[in-house]
Parts: sequence; C-alpha cells; structure tokens
Amino acid sequence: MSERLKFAIVLGSLAAVPPICTEMYVAAFPIIGETFNVSATDVQLSLTSSLLGIATGQIFIGPLSDIHGRKKPLLLSLLIFIIASFCCAIAASMPQFILLRFIQGLAGSGGVVLSRSIAYDKYKGPSLTSFIALLMIINGIAPILSPVLGGQIINLFSWRAVFRFLTLCGIALFAASLKILPETLEEKDRMKANWERVIVSFLILFRNKSYLACMVIHCLILGGMFAYVSASTFILQVVYDFSPVEFSLCFALNGLGSIIVTKFSANMIMLYNEQTQLKVITRVFTFIGIALLGISLFNIHILPLLLVLLFMISSCIGAGQCNAFSLAMHHIKGNAGSASGLLGITSFLMGAILSPLVSLAGETSLFPLALIIFLCGTISMFSLSTLSVSHH
Repeated sequence: MSERLKFAIVLGSLAAVPPICTEMYVAAFPIIGETFNVSATDVQLSLTSSLLGIATGQIFIGPLSDIHGRKKPLLLSLLIFIIASFCCAIAASMPQFILLRFIQGLAGSGGVVLSRSIAYDKYKGPSLTSFIALLMIINGIAPILSPVLGGQIINLFSWRAVFRFLTLCGIALFAASLKILPETLEEKDRMKANWERVIVSFLILFRNKSYLACMVIHCLILGGMFAYVSASTFILQVVYDFSPVEFSLCFALNGLGSIIVTKFSANMIMLYNEQTQLKVITRVFTFIGIALLGISLFNIHILPLLLVLLFMISSCIGAGQCNAFSLAMHHIKGNAGSASGLLGITSFLMGAILSPLVSLAGETSLFPLALIIFLCGTISMFSLSTLSVSHH
C-alpha cells in the first residue's frame, strides 16, 4: 500500500467520524424514544446536540491547530471522543444522553477539521480537489457500512452496543493517527499563540466574499444531508414499515450513490472545474426539492419514487461538499485551519438547526424535508451566481 493511500485512509477515516456517529445509530431513533419514553423531536435533539458539538469544537480546534500544529490537538480530541462514546453507552436518561452526545460531537470535530487542514498543508489547486475527492470516497464508505453495521448491532444486541463499538473505533483511530500521520504544519508556518490573531483570521474570512459564497453552498448542502438523515428514519420506518435492518440497507445504498458520484466528479475535475460541477449539483438539489414538495402536497404514496429522490439527495452530497470545500480554499491565503474550521462550524450548525425542523409537521410528514431541500438548492444556486468564473 502506498504512503499516499495510507495517508488518505487515515484522514478519510477521521473525516468520517461525524457520519459514523450519526448514521450508525440513526436506525435506533424509534427504539431510543421508547427506551427513554420521549418524543421523536426529543430523540432528534440527540442528533442536534452532536452537530452543535461538532460545530463548537471547530471554532477552537481549527485556530488551535494553526498555533500548535495539527497532531497534538487531533490526539487530544480523539482521547475525549473515546471517553464520551463509552459514557453514551451507559447514559441513564435522555438529558444525560443529549449532553454526552454534545461532548462526543465536540471531540469528534477534531477529525473533521484537521483531516482537511492536513490535506491543505500537502496539496493545492486541482491536486487538493482530487485528494479531497479521494478522502470523500474513503469517507463515503462510512455511510454505506455504518448503517448496515449499526442495524445489525441494534438487531443482535441493543442501541447501546453501537456506542461501545464507537469507543473501539476511537481507540483504533487514535493508534493509527499516532503511528501514521506526520506533523504537516512546520513551526515557521504556525501562528503565534495569540487569540487576537485568531479572531482577526476569522474576520478576514468574513470579509472574503468569494469564500463566504462557497461557505454558504457548503453548509446548505451538508445541512440538507442532515435533514435527510433525520427525516428518513421516521418516514421509512413509521410510514412504510421498514425494519431497522431494511432501513440501514436502504441508507447504505444511498451512501454508495454518493461514492459513485464523488468518484465521477473527481475524474472530471480537469475537464469541468468545481464551479461548473456545483452549477449542476445545486440545480439537481433544487429539482429534488420541487419533486418532494409535489409528492407531499398531492399526498402521493409511491415508495419507489420516494426512494429514488432520497437516493438523488445522498448522491449529490459528497461531490457537492468536495467541490464547495476546494473552491472555498482556493479563495483564501493562509490560515487554512481557521478557514477549514469555519466551513465545518457553519455546516454543522446548519445541520443542527435543520435536523429537528423536519418533524415540526409531525414525524411522518415529508413537507418540512421537501421545503428544506428546495430552499438549500435555491439559495446555493444564488450564492454560486455571485462568484466570478474560476479557471484554476
């Protein structure tokens, strides 16, 4: 195995921490509700708290990695993730579980932001896009394997066993990061330990209109994904009577679609740049939203049609996220940790906001999800139109 592939596998696995945390237990939402005797919205708050944790963590870990290097903050975050995952498995109440999910997300944020920052340290331009696409493909294996594995663990043992498994995953990632990942940010390239500089680095990003436009697209695409994750478990299991295993298999198939489209996108990057690809992706997202609104408003119950549209949502995610990230990083100069962190912060905040909204009209209503996907696509199209044409 080449060093580049080993490097990519470890970074891709670190970037996969949030989808593993989300999609491995999502099939258990109805069961968790029964365990703690709470509503669907309360259960979805455990997803929201995790996403808030991931967003909050990136506020600090991105800039910290620009000051102290990438490796030490990464190893510390993984250690906290291991402890939090174990505690989730023994949570005694829903409020306790929600708090522990926040801490787990907070720690898991290290893998998200630092995997991308490390990639940025080593690659630039189209090479960065290609490498990020490779990470997304490796990362994309998580949405395929984790729901299937999670469904089997829930079926054979319990939902708590999922978090014991996540504890073991954390230990494996800690060992792999310690052994395989080098420190990619040299002392001379680090920021001085001055939080005033950190604040300034964020302010510079907020004045960068091109970066902000890409950030909006990135966070809306990822936010749409979390809305889809949160809504689909109840719609398919409650309305269409899918078992946890059937739901997880469906979810895994959708994850496969994301990998295929991301791989195709990476292969096409020299012919069609990130901006061109995002035009197609944002239009498809908008079309899916319109189709879902039609299904909801006219009360159409055609399961194959719904499954195709959910598959299309998932297929857009990886390529959209990859191209939006690379395009955003193309518009910055330095402070990659802060820039990568801000992309993550806004994306997971958006996910935290949108996830509980999908059940506002009832856990079995498709309308909130349809509206969210439509708005995410439409606003992304508008943001993309504000960018000048990129030729890099």
